[in-house]
Amino acid sequence: MIAKQQALNPALVPLATFFVVIAAALGFLTLQGKEVFGILGLLAVLAATVIALRPDLGILILMASLFVTYKKFLPIEGKFTPNNLLGLFFTVLLFVKVYREKDLWFFKEGTLRIFTLLLMFIVLSSTLAEQRLGSPIVELDVTKQSLQSLVTRFVFLIFFVNFIRSLRDVNLVLCTLIGLILVTAFSGAQASVEGMTPGSYRAAAKLGIHAAGNANRLAFLCVAGIAIVWYYRRTLRGGVLWLLLSVAIPGLALTALLTGSRSGLLNLGILFVLIAMEGRFSIKRQIQTGLAVVVAAYLAGYFLTSTHVERLENLSPNASIGIKGTGSTEKRLRTIQDGLGMVVENPIFGVGIGNFMWVRLQRVGTSGPPHNSYLWALTGGGIPVLLLYLMLYGISLKNLLQVEGKARDPRLVAIARGVRTALLTFLVFSFFADFWLNIFMYLLIGLSVVLRRIQENEPRVVSGREFAPAIRAPAGRTRTQVLPA
Repeated sequence: MIAKQQALNPALVPLATFFVVIAAALGFLTLQGKEVFGILGLLAVLAATVIALRPDLGILILMASLFVTYKKFLPIEGKFTPNNLLGLFFTVLLFVKVYREKDLWFFKEGTLRIFTLLLMFIVLSSTLAEQRLGSPIVELDVTKQSLQSLVTRFVFLIFFVNFIRSLRDVNLVLCTLIGLILVTAFSGAQASVEGMTPGSYRAAAKLGIHAAGNANRLAFLCVAGIAIVWYYRRTLRGGVLWLLLSVAIPGLALTALLTGSRSGLLNLGILFVLIAMEGRFSIKRQIQTGLAVVVAAYLAGYFLTSTHVERLENLSPNASIGIKGTGSTEKRLRTIQDGLGMVVENPIFGVGIGNFMWVRLQRVGTSGPPHNSYLWALTGGGIPVLLLYLMLYGISLKNLLQVEGKARDPRLVAIARGVRTALLTFLVFSFFADFWLNIFMYLLIGLSVVLRRIQENEPRVVSGREFAPAIRAPAGRTRTQVLPA
């Protein structure tokens, strides 16, 4: 019997050609004594292939790089930084995605439209401020850095809502975020207990999220972490991970208290009130909330020093000189007064983003940041910028409330509640820090859009039967298409 010759699968031809080219390139570089460059190039090609097949993994890498500073290991300045190369690759992927799907839905998305207006108005206000205020004090001018951060976050938001598309993707994002927060909190708590922080007693992170090097921001991240972890546990059915997350809640609360942050303490109290009052009255939830508070209080009593307690209790601006935190309160009140003076003088366009410190120095002889996100927006871009920001948060909260009220999957409901609660704590913390350029804000806004779209694409139930949601057919077709369930 003559065996039949097996035909080569045409789909394998490009793959085989690719590996032949790579092998030839590695062989050539090895002969030239530059095999290290070949290996690095191969790793880059493999990474690009993985990201092209799983863009959500690339988003996780980009998100983590924006949270964590990597300047000790890789360049963060110049044109060919890892983030710039990754952003360029995602731009290509986005063009391919739009070409294949013929859908520019994100151009119609309310949050992105408002953000576009916000960006345009801030650029306009900064340009007018440059003409009106004259030459800045170079050492205090952070306009370029602020605009760069704003554009970078906007681009990240576009990539995020396009490539994070399923509940699985959202789970990966939340797991990455929770992991970063836990590592950061542990680092801050350890540094505080061992007396390694700049303030000797106030917890500030040495590892993990870069912003948490500031004690107040570490406190906020711990509180936001509790909000996300508390509700994310509801998506799990017990097990080791559920137990670890349950233990993490009082640990995060302790770290927030170890920072000695009054805003962190206030946010922590508001968080537990929001959790206790959420939805219908539940004995189980009240017991869980009370237990978490008791455990956190017990740990605080063991680890907090009298210095921590003294600072946390000092909420009065008229406290005696020498008590921990008194100087900070006075400075913040003076900063608000100086900032409002700038707003009165420039109510429509402000003094331009990044100009607050040097304009303040010229006006009152004292520099320093706004320490208040609402004041930062008012002074940087005037009343219109503040209103645009508030509209952005309003739409995000509306998205999350829609998911809570209409989602059929209880996991979607739990995650939406966690993100919504974290967003509310973020808005409270924004009164105590100029935090609206931090990547955390854009992550919460992006999640609100993604969760709403997932909920809208859930199967509908009609007379006991499930139907996928109908969508409008692309141009040139008359048949109604149905999304897969």
